[in-house]
Amino acid sequence: MLSPVEDRNKRLDEKEHHVYHIRAIVVMTIEMIVAMLLFALHFTQFVLVLEIAWCSLAVMLLLGKGKNVFENKKGGSA
Repeated sequence: MLSPVEDRNKRLDEKEHHVYHIRAIVVMTIEMIVAMLLFALHFTQFVLVLEIAWCSLAVMLLLGKGKNVFENKKGGSA
């Protein structure tokens, strides 16, 4: 839901935002299918690695959104 996170140095227009969001959904769907297959085949260590990567990605997305909110408030009050 949070992807993509834009940066002040790399603004995204509506078309780019839509395309990158769809790509993120497709990649996440493929990763989830692979994780389910790995889990069914009892490759739990690989599933754990995917889960750690997803958690790291979620933290980075939240930090990016938070940074954007902080910069917008800081820039708006100056």
